[in-house]
Amino acid sequence: MGESKPPQFDGRNYSIWAVKMEFYLRGCLLWDHFVAKVVVPDLPAEPSAKDIKRRNKVFGKKHKALSCLHSSVTKELFSRTISCKTAKEAWDKLSAEYQGDEKFKDLQISNLYAESETIRMRDSESIKEFADRIMKIVSQIHILGEELEDRWIVQKMVFSLPARFEQKLCSLEDSKD
Repeated sequence: MGESKPPQFDGRNYSIWAVKMEFYLRGCLLWDHFVAKVVVPDLPAEPSAKDIKRRNKVFGKKHKALSCLHSSVTKELFSRTISCKTAKEAWDKLSAEYQGDEKFKDLQISNLYAESETIRMRDSESIKEFADRIMKIVSQIHILGEELEDRWIVQKMVFSLPARFEQKLCSLEDSKD
C-alpha cells in the first residue's frame, strides 16, 4: 500500500489544511521536522555502518519533509516557500502569512465566542442542524488552539434552544436525579 497524497493548500482555509497536514505528516513520521529544527548528526571520525545509516535516515527525512510540503501547495504558494531551506522554515512562513500572529488568533477566537453568544436555534431548524452549527464554531475555536469543555458546549446548546423545548429540558433535569 503506497502513501496517499498530502492535503492540498491553495491559499484558502489554512487552519483546516494545517490540521490535515499535521496528521498526514505525523503518519509519515515527518512532523518533527516541522515543529523543531532537526539537526543531522555528524559522523564520528570512524563511522560504523549503523552511524552512517542513522545519519542518512535523518538527512533523507529532512529533505522529504520539505518536499512533502512543497508538493502540498499550489504553484503560486510554492514560489513563496522556494527559498526556505527547512520544512520548519516553510511551515512557519505559511503559518505567519495565512494564520497570522497570536494577536490575530486571539481576535479570531474572541469573534467566535461572540458569535456563539448570539447563536439561537431557528424555528425551521432541526436539533441536528442546530448542533452542527454550534459544532462548526467549536471546531473553529479548537483549530485555533483553544480547548472547550464539553460542559460549555452542552450549556451553549441547552440555553440556545427555543421555548418549545422547555418542557423536555425540565424532564431531562428531573431525570438527572
